[in-house]
Amino acid sequence: MKPKVKQILLFLFLLIASNVFSNIDSLKKVLQTKDFKEVKRYLQDFKKTPNNYSAYSYGENLIDSYYAMSLQFQTINKFDSVQNLKTNLYTINILSNHYEIIYYSLTDNGVLELKNNFKINNTKELLKHLDTSAFQKFKNRIDNQNYGSNVKLTTLFDLNIIYANGIGFAGEDPNQRLLMTEYILNKDSNSLFSWFCNPNIPLQLYALEGFYKLEKKGMYLSDLQWQIVQHMKTLNGTISSWSGCFPIGRNVKEVVERFKFKKRKKQKKKVN
Repeated sequence: MKPKVKQILLFLFLLIASNVFSNIDSLKKVLQTKDFKEVKRYLQDFKKTPNNYSAYSYGENLIDSYYAMSLQFQTINKFDSVQNLKTNLYTINILSNHYEIIYYSLTDNGVLELKNNFKINNTKELLKHLDTSAFQKFKNRIDNQNYGSNVKLTTLFDLNIIYANGIGFAGEDPNQRLLMTEYILNKDSNSLFSWFCNPNIPLQLYALEGFYKLEKKGMYLSDLQWQIVQHMKTLNGTISSWSGCFPIGRNVKEVVERFKFKKRKKQKKKVN
């Protein structure tokens, strides 16, 4: 490789790396404000920068004005083809009362690779905060409502994501399907792509369904989005799902094959 080419590649690597670290430093500062309005604003601004993706992966009103949320942030830092795509994945868990954050944690899940199905090898907690007094008030409110239930932070964010269309006798949609519907309504392809770059296969399937419905509404998939869709066809295994009131196992390939995307000419491996 010529020296000049090496210098250019090194410069690009350092530029991307510095952007990743500056983003995380700014994210830490936003979390330390303990104001969810600022975190929400940051999430929207983050995705406006090239190669940055962010999304809610969970959000629920637990009781009264208390909300539990999980957010994810990704920066794609290297790829010359979709099979070589690498991404830094950071996750945030938040418990808030109105817009005041009672608890937050920021976790670095490392660099994930598509060719390894975004497998997480190790995690590092970068930042954590708990207002013990405010959390005790939340626990007391939950305990009074649910007759002495023992609420723990670890269980609030222990997400068991299920790919389904209606669960139980009432046919309630899973939390992630509700989020997917909102992303479709807002034509938020950035959040759906963020779900693609996640090791959780049910979340990837929601992203696939979301892109399929957006395409049906007239949205044209980018080359990178299209290549990820094609990659999904190679997935194997089973996932947990529901049929009415009963849990069942579903074959991933069968789910993927339900979504018939428009045919297009074969794309070159290199993506923009």
